Amino acid sequence: MTNVKFRQGLQDSETISEKMLTNIKIQKFTLKRIFSSEFLSLALLELNRIVTDKTKINELSIYNFTDKDIIRNRELMLKYKLTKNHQFRSINWFIPPFLTPFAGINNILSFCRFFAEKNIEQRLILVGESEEVARLCIKNIKAGSFGEDIKNLEILRYNSISSLPYSDISIATRWDTAFPVLKFNNTKGKYYFIQDDERLFNPANLYYYLAGLSYRFDFIGITNAPQLKDMYEKEFGGKCYYYFPAPDPIFKNTNKRVNKKVKKVWFYARTRSERNGYHLGIAALNEIKIRHPDVEIIFTGENSFKNVGFQFKHIKIMNKKDIAKVYKMCDVGIYLLFSKHTGVIPFELMAAGCIPLINMQDDSKYLRDHYNCIMAKPSPQSIADKFDILYKNINLRKKLIENGYKTITKFNIRQEMEKVYKFMTS
Repeated sequence: MTNVKFRQGLQDSETISEKMLTNIKIQKFTLKRIFSSEFLSLALLELNRIVTDKTKINELSIYNFTDKDIIRNRELMLKYKLTKNHQFRSINWFIPPFLTPFAGINNILSFCRFFAEKNIEQRLILVGESEEVARLCIKNIKAGSFGEDIKNLEILRYNSISSLPYSDISIATRWDTAFPVLKFNNTKGKYYFIQDDERLFNPANLYYYLAGLSYRFDFIGITNAPQLKDMYEKEFGGKCYYYFPAPDPIFKNTNKRVNKKVKKVWFYARTRSERNGYHLGIAALNEIKIRHPDVEIIFTGENSFKNVGFQFKHIKIMNKKDIAKVYKMCDVGIYLLFSKHTGVIPFELMAAGCIPLINMQDDSKYLRDHYNCIMAKPSPQSIADKFDILYKNINLRKKLIENGYKTITKFNIRQEMEKVYKFMTS
């Protein structure tokens, strides 16, 4: 009763004696109270806040820049754009450290392999994340975990601009990597692999503004989404080249056996990426398992999955060869992405003969509902209902697979990369 009266008193009046306040504090911090789940949860939240605050303050050193940096960068890019010869023999790739090569990272690694075949010297500059993540990333690359053909790339941890070696061109690959590229002028020209509207990753905060600011640095843009090319050119006044996200030949599976009913479903389970709708996918899969308990569900993505509520198989992915095997064994792939980018994954699924079940994509040029994929509204029930349509309809699945092949066979990844190279050098 004392605590109740105290809370009411705070609302109605501030006339509480110091003695009463002391007594209440003593009552609140008994051993029972301290070791209660509620108190421990609050303590952990506060500890997380302190650690997070410190991390974010340290992060700001990466994004720090001056007006002089903007002016020098503008002068460098103006000179580069006026230069007729854009041939290059060396690249500094500014990338985030990674433990799992998601689609965006795989895209960069594919270009690393492509440029290596042209005897272009390349190095990876790791920007952001913790030292532990960076160390593990370097270890995995050197061990060949992400492919033997990139394990000999030189890898540097970004600490300061002055510590970085010269390169003919420098490439930003995520909004936070654009700030070191802005300040790095020991190079001829600067490019930006734009893989999404990354403002949307950080709604209504400092990072939303900084991500948008990075699109005004005059870097030459390269993207595999036409809507991102439009954004970069129309909204930010930049110059951007578009290429189609053609799947690597390793995903090709033209002899796909179509089962009478769906047996295996793949889910892109990225727990730390809000734009990938992890919790929506879990809720939808719960409903699917209730309706079709015989369906096997396979996850790839992060390694921590809690409160899932159904049995699933998690396969750790380290390279394209691994993910291609998973796609080929599955009948349907559930892939959710809530941003301006459709991503390369739906087209990889098509190549593997795995039908993409995705959220509605109003501005997609190459994804067509009931032609080469199935689109659902962003609700568990809608996704489960769309899955029902596929479950026993073998003729529909055959048609979707056939049209998926038609969509991607118009393009060749090697030719698309050659187009990018020609654009960069001309």
